[in-house]
Amino acid sequence: MMSNLKFKKINYLTNLNPWLLSILTGILLSISWPPIPLAPLLFIAFVPLFFAIHDQKKFWRIILYWFTAMLIFSVGTMYWIYNASFIGVDRFIVLCAFPVSAFLLTLPAAGFVYIRKKIGLKKGMLLFPALWIAGEYLHYLTDMGWPWLNLGFGLSQYPSIIQFYEFTGVLGGSLWIFLTNIIFFFVFYNWKKKDARRKNIFVLFIISALVILLSMFSNISSDVSKNKIKVAIIQANINPYEQASGEISYKEILKKYTSLTKSIKKHNPDLIVWAEAALQGENILIDHLETDPHIIKLKELSKELDAPILTGFIGFKVHNSKATTSKSSTPIGDGTYYDSYTAAMLVAHDAPTMYHSKSRMVMFMERVPFLEKLPFVSELNFKIEGNERANFIKTNNPKVFRYKEMILAPIICIESIYPDYIREFTNLDANLFIIIANEGWCGNASGYQQHAYYANSIAVQFRKDIARCANTGRSLFIDSDGNASAHSEWWKEAVMIKELTLSDNKTFYALYGEILGSLAIIISICCFLLTSIKKNYTIR
Repeated sequence: MMSNLKFKKINYLTNLNPWLLSILTGILLSISWPPIPLAPLLFIAFVPLFFAIHDQKKFWRIILYWFTAMLIFSVGTMYWIYNASFIGVDRFIVLCAFPVSAFLLTLPAAGFVYIRKKIGLKKGMLLFPALWIAGEYLHYLTDMGWPWLNLGFGLSQYPSIIQFYEFTGVLGGSLWIFLTNIIFFFVFYNWKKKDARRKNIFVLFIISALVILLSMFSNISSDVSKNKIKVAIIQANINPYEQASGEISYKEILKKYTSLTKSIKKHNPDLIVWAEAALQGENILIDHLETDPHIIKLKELSKELDAPILTGFIGFKVHNSKATTSKSSTPIGDGTYYDSYTAAMLVAHDAPTMYHSKSRMVMFMERVPFLEKLPFVSELNFKIEGNERANFIKTNNPKVFRYKEMILAPIICIESIYPDYIREFTNLDANLFIIIANEGWCGNASGYQQHAYYANSIAVQFRKDIARCANTGRSLFIDSDGNASAHSEWWKEAVMIKELTLSDNKTFYALYGEILGSLAIIISICCFLLTSIKKNYTIR
């Protein structure tokens, strides 16, 4: 009697209007995302959506249900990007970010509909995770990629349950979440069939046990070096709009950073970190760093504290001939052109200045996608208030900063959500990760908090300590287990010092990369090839 009552309740939920079910999934995904501490909801968030589409026969109806859920998810988690102040048409571009994100998250569902049409619901659902993981992996590889909403990042608030990321990467968390949702769907879908229900619950138990075992093994295999250095973070709390527009002069900004830096002299730091774009407003030429008067002043400061300074800056490269320019180059008007770089450099009084140019950009705001491959898009240049055109030079050659025993990975802002790219730093033997960010553009909302939480996942994936320095927002230190120490507050100056470990350890993920992502793409391609020759078009 009780079992029948339970089934009736479940059956009632499955018979809800599909639009309501898709809306419910969007809401569940949104409220389970950082910084809201409801991440366990991720493991059931897709279940209502699966019920909304499982018996639908029209392709566009299924796509619309999925798109609706993903649009709510995108707006609910990334609403903060609308807080940035834009000029003219750029406001429209920001609004377009939400449907574009939803569209990209809907592409795997389109693949599922095609495959299900050929092989039926059950087999199609079993292959759905491969399509989803392939979609997330492609975010790492293309100019239009945006891995901000990769499901595995949603668990970043709870480092203890993501220790297995050192083997699987963030995509392992995404697979765990998506697969668990499918199993829960089948538990409810087969509720009347006791044997099927028990099998699904058993599979759920096995998957959870495997995740726990992987996490336990990762703790055992983690190698911790005894070599430590003292790192100082300087959060100067500069308004990015005033900095970009020139309301705050370069001289004032440098004075503020210098004063905060000198205040820690008595602590004898081994490394000092300033934020992304800390040095902005002066024409710093990347080919002449050693002779630049601004860099010479930093070398003097480095000598006074006997420690190198890692800082973000906006740099330029001048071309005297159009023959050496690229699609991103900007004409000056006298027959010369310049390239803009958002970059990081390490300035030391006793070593040559090193720099690393940012490789992963915020679409449209820092660089127009496919600028080099599609010439006509060079006309689509948008700008944040007071900022340069969206044409920063994109480089694909990451550099580490070597100084004494330090081998530093300078990870600039959005680069920190591309683990497949960060892996290249470990191939260069990086033993400490430094993340610098400029997060004041979007206000005191959840964006900068999400970004900081994501760094927990990166620490676990590579078993590296992290110093994260923000212009304002959330500066903090993270150990190799993903545990963050006390963080700075929004819109407040902060000086933080901590001993961090220099680790030469390379995780399974660092050594072998995105195995899950590659397998997912191979499986997806094979599915499409095999089902394309299958003549059975009946949906079961």
